[in-house]
Amino acid sequence: MQFEKSNEALTKRLDGKDIVWQDGEALINGADAKAILNKPSIVPVETRLDGNYMILSVQSGAVEEGYKATIQSIKSEDKISLDIPDGTMDVAELETLKNGEWAKKPIYMEINAQVLGDKVVKATLSKAGLKKSEPKLL
Repeated sequence: MQFEKSNEALTKRLDGKDIVWQDGEALINGADAKAILNKPSIVPVETRLDGNYMILSVQSGAVEEGYKATIQSIKSEDKISLDIPDGTMDVAELETLKNGEWAKKPIYMEINAQVLGDKVVKATLSKAGLKKSEPKLL
């Protein structure tokens, strides 16, 4: 393990023109080392996570302009931290949200999310807001 760390540290310090030699053989040059060690940044994927959710908790002071809720998917049982910006819900939708939380009943939500691998890194309640049940397929 220590060997790999020191090898990586040495390889990171190579300049583009540097070459590492061993027993008269060129092992790697600086340009190739940079290409190998340069890990591309992973960008979250924008997606929708519409479905029925239980509201586990709501914090009003956790978001500068709105609310933050912890919800749980009825289908997958995954827990998600959800931002609810001010102005995304009308009075009736706020009442539905409150009643769903207090009664411990699922609510249909339309959610814009950013997913990295299998983890939701950001979720925001969409402008469409809340509905009482999932739409029926024809």
